[in-house]
Amino acid sequence: MNGSVTIKENGLVQQVIYGRRPGNGDKVAAVAWTDRANSRPIDDLLAWVEDYVNVNGVRPGRIVMSGARRADLRMSAQVRAFAFGSTVNTPSMVTNDQADAVLGGFDLPPIEVYDASVKVNGVVTRLLPTANVLLLAAPQAPNGGGLPTGTDTGATFLGITAESLEPEYGLEGDQPGIVAAQWRTRDPIRLWTHAAAVPLPVLTNPDLTYSVEVA
Repeated sequence: MNGSVTIKENGLVQQVIYGRRPGNGDKVAAVAWTDRANSRPIDDLLAWVEDYVNVNGVRPGRIVMSGARRADLRMSAQVRAFAFGSTVNTPSMVTNDQADAVLGGFDLPPIEVYDASVKVNGVVTRLLPTANVLLLAAPQAPNGGGLPTGTDTGATFLGITAESLEPEYGLEGDQPGIVAAQWRTRDPIRLWTHAAAVPLPVLTNPDLTYSVEVA
């Protein structure tokens, strides 16, 4: 959300700050999108996209939000009015296709829903807070050299693990990547697999990320 990454590993805490423009992360919707009668999500998105273009010279390729925020957008009076010409005697929400059509009519990029979560110290934690909406560059496929999938924004790179340098793993060279090996114990007899990786997201153009608070 803030153009940085924090590393916490075995007591080591270090923050990498990529130098994103402060204005790319301090915007807040004038009216929260949860106020479906009075919010203006189309107006908000148009203003944020204009700012994004002024900073980067290109339009964002996608709008990323939670399923809850997309539901707010689909049920907002403004989007319903654009979809049906009025909010009187119309359905209480538009469909996903109708919402995409409304956004497309304003040359806004498509919506991508992201609701992934991980467990942090046993607590389920969302990777994208439900209050935030992201404007991002369009994704790109990996190139022929096998570089990771990413965008002009950056990518997640894999480093060299300590395990890969151990002779027991039978690896040659010092190439980065995921390392896995299967081990056997005798008492009791069992097989178990150990895997290790050193991933790090790298922002080569942090201003292509844009985070706004809408709820």
